[in-house]
Amino acid sequence: LLHRVLLATMTSKKAKEFKIPKPPRVANAYATYSKEQFSVLTEGSGPEKWKQISIQWKELDADQQSKYARDGEIDHERKMNLWHEQAGEREALRIGHCAKLGVAKDTTWEQLKKIHDGRQVLEANGGAAAPEPPSASTLTKSERSRRERLEQQMSASASAAAAGGALE
Repeated sequence: LLHRVLLATMTSKKAKEFKIPKPPRVANAYATYSKEQFSVLTEGSGPEKWKQISIQWKELDADQQSKYARDGEIDHERKMNLWHEQAGEREALRIGHCAKLGVAKDTTWEQLKKIHDGRQVLEANGGAAAPEPPSASTLTKSERSRRERLEQQMSASASAAAAGGALE
C-alpha cells in the first residue's frame, strides 16, 4: 500500500482527484472583511486591491473588526445548515461511488479515496501493477523527505488502525 501511495504522489501524470466532502470552516474576521471589500474596490489589479484591503483592515478598531468575526460566524452557521440539509445528497453520492468502484455500500469516504487512488495508479501504468518505487539513492533530497514523511504517516495510520482493532 505504501508503495502505491508513494508512486501515486510521485507520478508525473495528473490523475483526477477524489475529493472527500468536508463541512465548511468558519471564516476569520479578516477573511470576511477582505471578501466584502474585494468586491467593493473597483480600482487596481488583484495584488493592489489586496494591499489596500490589508491597509484598511489595520486601520479598523477592535469593535469594527469584531463585527466581521460575528458576520463570519453567522455565515458559517448558514453554511452548516445547508451542509446538514445536503446530507442525503452526499450519502447518495457516496453510494454511487461504491457502485462505480464495485465495493460494499458501507465503504467509508476515506476507504473510497484509497480505492480510487489505487486504481488511478493502475490506469497510469496501463493496467499493469505499480512498478517498484525508485530507490532512495536516485531520489532528490525533497523527494526523499517526502517519502520519509509519507512512510511515517502510513506507519502511524497502520498503528492507529491496529490499536483501534485491538479495542473492539
